[in-house]
Amino acid sequence: FFFASADSFLRTEQRKMKTLALLTSGLVVLTSLVGTRAGCPNGCSGHGTCGIDEVCQCYPGWGTDGHAGGDCSDRFCPFELAWVDNPTRE
Repeated sequence: FFFASADSFLRTEQRKMKTLALLTSGLVVLTSLVGTRAGCPNGCSGHGTCGIDEVCQCYPGWGTDGHAGGDCSDRFCPFELAWVDNPTRE
């Protein structure tokens, strides 16, 4: 009687271990698939939206190096003087 119950217990524990191993490996695969998606540079710095092609569409007045686009990290004024600029002799 004792051996039959111990054998049944071992089979149940082995099934549990196999199930746990399968779930763990599935979780690893899903995590790696989600982690491979690139995304927009710098998350568009919170000043734009990330398009399907993973290129930032910056809000008006935001871009990179004075131009619309990039990671939308710089504020610029395309039509008048900049909010922050260095004076020049020109």
